Amino acid sequence: MSKSKILFLFFMILFFKSSNGYSQYILNSAFPNLTVFSYPVEIATPNDSTNRIFVVQQKGRVYVFNNNSS
Repeated sequence: MSKSKILFLFFMILFFKSSNGYSQYILNSAFPNLTVFSYPVEIATPNDSTNRIFVVQQKGRVYVFNNNSS
């Protein structure tokens, strides 16, 4: 086995040995009451202080909802 392969294996073992198996991030749903979008291609917020979000789907459907999680 070449020296570079041995070094690579050593660093991989060291990396996996030092990780505790837990993710550093927790994913939470920002808008749990919304339906699941199919093929979203754009998300936008208008600059008119209405606090709305627009989601555009690939087939041309546009969803508008308030920018709050409840």
